[in-house]
Amino acid sequence: MTNLRSALHQFHGDVYRYLGASTLVGFSYFGFVAVLLNLYLLRLGYGTDFIGLVNGSTALAFAASSLPAGAIGSRFGMRRAVMGGMGFLAAGVMLVPVVALLPAGGTRDVAIITMRVLSGIGFSLYMVNAYPYLVVATDARDRPYAFALLAAIPPVAGFAGSIVSGALPGWIAGGMGLDSADPLPFGLILFVAGAILLPTPWIVARTRDLEPPKRRRNGNARRRTAREVRSAHGALFLVIFFLGITALLRMAGESAARSFFNVYLELDLGASTSRIGLLLAFGQLVAGPAALCAPALANRHGKMPVIVVTTATTAASLVVMALVPHWVAAGIGFTLVVGMRSVTQSVTSVVHMEIVPASRRGITSGVVSMSMGLGFSSMALGGGYLIPALGFPGLYLLAALLTALSALIFWQYFRVPQGEYRLATADEPAAAAPMQRS
Repeated sequence: MTNLRSALHQFHGDVYRYLGASTLVGFSYFGFVAVLLNLYLLRLGYGTDFIGLVNGSTALAFAASSLPAGAIGSRFGMRRAVMGGMGFLAAGVMLVPVVALLPAGGTRDVAIITMRVLSGIGFSLYMVNAYPYLVVATDARDRPYAFALLAAIPPVAGFAGSIVSGALPGWIAGGMGLDSADPLPFGLILFVAGAILLPTPWIVARTRDLEPPKRRRNGNARRRTAREVRSAHGALFLVIFFLGITALLRMAGESAARSFFNVYLELDLGASTSRIGLLLAFGQLVAGPAALCAPALANRHGKMPVIVVTTATTAASLVVMALVPHWVAAGIGFTLVVGMRSVTQSVTSVVHMEIVPASRRGITSGVVSMSMGLGFSSMALGGGYLIPALGFPGLYLLAALLTALSALIFWQYFRVPQGEYRLATADEPAAAAPMQRS
């Protein structure tokens, strides 16, 4: 906490503005939307197959637009890309209940999916460019704490949003003389959730337009041979590949927990909307402090061991959700999934930016974000069709297996330092201390 307080005093105002915008994203998206969107779709008469398609289309759009998002940030500036992304995200959330007013049928289905695709594109523009921006806006000493706060603030804000959104449908339905199965209260709250995001582009617009440092060559450095250059490029490709594949598998496991948790609670365990909101809120509440512990854990045990252990713990938590069909066990498992993910995300986001040269941070962020989106979308899309065949327990066991595989692959490849952690090239400033202890 002492180091965190010291870092807070060192942050430039741009960092605080990014964190403020992330707070609104957490309160709205990880609070209101996470609790109510699937329940809203159930009340519109949709089943798990369409809900999986909706969630999967968002993640698939995120994945497909991640590499272009990095290119857009490089061409027009990271700050402008984040502003546009947050605008798309606000519009995508606000317009779902608007297009849902269309008559039931194919046109409405396509319109809902289109709005979720818009949200996915917005998220990619935001996330792909936010991390490289914060790398430039912070120094190496304070950077882990900035990334920890970026991982911690949205779930803490989501905790408040989950509490509020879990209670609001009942209050609004009672005031309007409707029952809990009516979709209208859910749609009204989702529209408000989008409106909450409208100030975020303006907040980011008040930051400086920072750009990554240009690649500098040390005049005293020996010019590398063509063979050495090819070897370095091949090593960099492997680093990015394994960062991507482990992120894909890890997010596939998380997707099973996040995409269908509220549906599982309502359909299989008979939980009320208020209880669903409380369980989601508690998971978000734990995630915030967990992320703030990430820098200390990484400093004490090393980044690689922390990533491996938290990913393996996520797999074990999914097993608990699969084997114990009770809302208490489901809540504990979900809380551990979200809490471990916040630690993993905080540490891996630093690794992704520090393990490659500064000139490759944009492409690395895009590749990893694309992989995360593909992992999330594959489970969200496939899960909607697997649930009727395997049930929710079977889905969670499959997710646990994929998550455990991610931990195993990451440990196997990164157990010794790789990338910039292994060798600071002569023409790049050293990014960080070795991966094992930093």
